[in-house]
Amino acid sequence: MGRLKKLLTLVLSAALLLTINVSVFGAELNANEKKILAQFNEEPFSSNLDKKYINQFENYFSQDNVTIEKSQADSFIEYFAKAIMEYRKSGGKGPIFSQSLESFQNFQYAGSCVGIYLQYDSNTNSFYGVDANGYIVIDSQKIIKDTGDSSSSNSAGQKSWGVSIEMIFAGVILLIFLGIVINAKKLIVKLRKHSAKNYDDEEDEMEVANRRTRRARLQTFSYTNFKQIVKYFYVPVLMCIVVIGVVYIGWKPYTSLMMSIKEGFIQNLTINTYSEEKKNFDATPLIKDKTISGEKVSWPKFTEPYGVIKCDKIKLNAPMYMGDSDYVLSGKVKDKVENDYDDEFVSKLDDTFKGAAGTYLGSSIPGDGKTILVGAHDTTFFKPLEKVKKGMVMDVTTSYARYKYKVKDIRIYDADEVDEAYDLHSDKETLVLYTCYPFGKLNGDKTKRMFVYLDKTFGPSIDKEVTK
Repeated sequence: MGRLKKLLTLVLSAALLLTINVSVFGAELNANEKKILAQFNEEPFSSNLDKKYINQFENYFSQDNVTIEKSQADSFIEYFAKAIMEYRKSGGKGPIFSQSLESFQNFQYAGSCVGIYLQYDSNTNSFYGVDANGYIVIDSQKIIKDTGDSSSSNSAGQKSWGVSIEMIFAGVILLIFLGIVINAKKLIVKLRKHSAKNYDDEEDEMEVANRRTRRARLQTFSYTNFKQIVKYFYVPVLMCIVVIGVVYIGWKPYTSLMMSIKEGFIQNLTINTYSEEKKNFDATPLIKDKTISGEKVSWPKFTEPYGVIKCDKIKLNAPMYMGDSDYVLSGKVKDKVENDYDDEFVSKLDDTFKGAAGTYLGSSIPGDGKTILVGAHDTTFFKPLEKVKKGMVMDVTTSYARYKYKVKDIRIYDADEVDEAYDLHSDKETLVLYTCYPFGKLNGDKTKRMFVYLDKTFGPSIDKEVTK
């Protein structure tokens, strides 16, 4: 009887271990996930889908808890193809998720097949794909443009050039006030001219009384003067109505989508955050092998710390988090969620977190053999880059391995030309660090960005092939 218990225990342990190994692949990709990624490189996807989205889908499939079945992959491809066709019918211009309600719905259906839920954030006018736990996995925005002082940035880290209703109302009031001031000035000048006239000495009291009566009449508003003042009220209002009408006609192709947003079909985005305590990477092993199995790599979630980058020569020491939104770069994660979650969840967030270096979701992580795009503020973690030089070596320690990168180039780009500064299509592993330029808080509106390019000189490559 004792032997039978031991045998059953061994069988159950083996079954449990097998279940864990089969259901958790780490950073590996199964055949169905590879099928989706391969389909993205064919029509109708290849000419309409930006490379950054393909990278983001691959990063999502690489997460520990994501395993796509054949039926899920087939349904995803079917709905995604329909969404692309609707996108083409509506003009095929602008953000791929925002052309029409029909296109958006098909993208939603496709995403739900693989556990991704498409949402719209009206605060940043952006579309995001979130997983079942609320973590961002698909980011429609380009890399953050404002990596300087974030006080004048919106929640996505980009400068907001939009005009709010409050600003329009304030503008109308200002125009009305200026109209009154200008008209009042004309009346004052007119009154002064009449008051300055020289009158002959009055011969009697009756003449004096008549003159005072005439002066009193001049100081009252006539019907003509009243019309002049009123026009400074209705002219700005009419002009605003005309401008709003022109803008409405220009945005008519987006009417169906905007109405759906207004009616609550698309909700404001609630971003989830990684609530685990701060990680310590000192115990990360030094792996001398050329490769590391993907099942040993835990792909980081949005806002999760997964490494640290150091360079002793310039005193660079920056924690690396997944995502380059302002929540990561400026430490605003707790501020974002404090009204959206219960006190127990918020209490788990680190009160001392003041920002980090953020990795763009559309790029990759060390060891994956692709472009790694990391940004931080020039007044905080990337301030030491002011002293960086070619040939310097930087150490990157992740939760799974240690790496070394060597600076090969340093370039400066205008803020509106940063897309030319990096290549997400590259199959060569390159670490790209970027920040605002010139450095320092007293340099006003920073219209340039500094990029530092580093080649990998040491560290294992991640093998994503499924071995089980």
